[in-house]
Amino acid sequence: MSELESNLSALMTKVSELEKQQTTLKKYVVKLKNTLDEQIENFHHRPERQTVENLQEKLTTLSLRLDELLAVNNPVKSTAVQDKLSEEISENYQEYENQLVFDSSGIRGVLIEALSTVESRLIIVCPWFTSKGIDESLLEKFKGFLDRGCQVDIGWGYLGDGSNIGKGWKYNALTDLQELEKSYPGLFRLKLLGTHENFLVCDEKFAFVGSHNFLASGEESSEREVGIRSSDRQIIEGLIDRFDNAEFLEKAEINRRFATSMKSLDEVEYLSGVIDENEMEFQDYSMVVDEDEVEEELEKLEELEEEEESQQPVVSAEEFLRRYNEGERDFTGINLAGVDLSGKSFNDSKLNLSNANFNGANLSQVDLRSVNLTGAKFKSANLSEIKFYSANLSQAKFINTNLNKAQMNSMKL
Repeated sequence: MSELESNLSALMTKVSELEKQQTTLKKYVVKLKNTLDEQIENFHHRPERQTVENLQEKLTTLSLRLDELLAVNNPVKSTAVQDKLSEEISENYQEYENQLVFDSSGIRGVLIEALSTVESRLIIVCPWFTSKGIDESLLEKFKGFLDRGCQVDIGWGYLGDGSNIGKGWKYNALTDLQELEKSYPGLFRLKLLGTHENFLVCDEKFAFVGSHNFLASGEESSEREVGIRSSDRQIIEGLIDRFDNAEFLEKAEINRRFATSMKSLDEVEYLSGVIDENEMEFQDYSMVVDEDEVEEELEKLEELEEEEESQQPVVSAEEFLRRYNEGERDFTGINLAGVDLSGKSFNDSKLNLSNANFNGANLSQVDLRSVNLTGAKFKSANLSEIKFYSANLSQAKFINTNLNKAQMNSMKL
């Protein structure tokens, strides 16, 4: 083979190899192009791009309208229309405000603001309501905006109260609220939730979420409280949806859920400070719990809850007399343990001392004629020469009580 033929053969071999490499390269290029096309497609359809395009379209439309208005020769008309356009822009791009609110006085102020400015609907969610939190002034404010045709929804009831939900001093304003519900059907509505939340929503103007129970204590409470007032539309709509979509519970369902939670010792969360954890015998609760055992434990738990009710702060004799002289008559569940009211007169049929705690109190020669003392406790109390004429003492508890010369004619016992 001549040198020319040899070079030609080598060249043909090289060309063949280059063709193979070109074919392989084409495959990679096609694959790379497909990948690139896919990424370009994803880029063009990304969500933020659509948002930007929508905003650009709105801004373009507003800009065109502004140009048209500026071209108008009538300056008065132009100014008025520009003002209207500015309002539309402000509505579309309105900023929200968040504000921290501290302690009972500040948070009570938010509630009063809501009651005074509501135009359509007010939502209040809190577990308890007492006569201290819902005083006459607050009831009048409720009636005021109800008379204007506004609606109020109150979500209430603490799951941890179990069978005592709606009973005792923590719910002693329930009767007042139920009266409003009867007087304003369809406008004033109570919704039993089994909740520990505390929030309110005033129309769609602002919402408040915090630690303070709006309807259970007044602004003079010394407890440290904190909350946040917000006009953020997402927060407002989220709280409205949470309330509207919440299940309306019956008391039987509250008891069932409480019993279920008790099987896993969740009741300890509800009775903090009542049960000494050092004295508890922890067992294996992974086994199936017998229903009879659950019932027995529920009875014990009710006794513990009854003790808890009497553990609210003791009201001094001076404080009680001051409130009584100022016209307060509903003292349901008040704790007067150990106070000295000897010789005082409370002959008033409107006086309500049901479920009051008089354990260890000195009520010697006290006049309690015609008073409601249903369920009151008088353990180790001095009731010598007390006047109980026509008083209602049904379900009252007398243990080691001094009833020497007590006058108990015509009373209900």
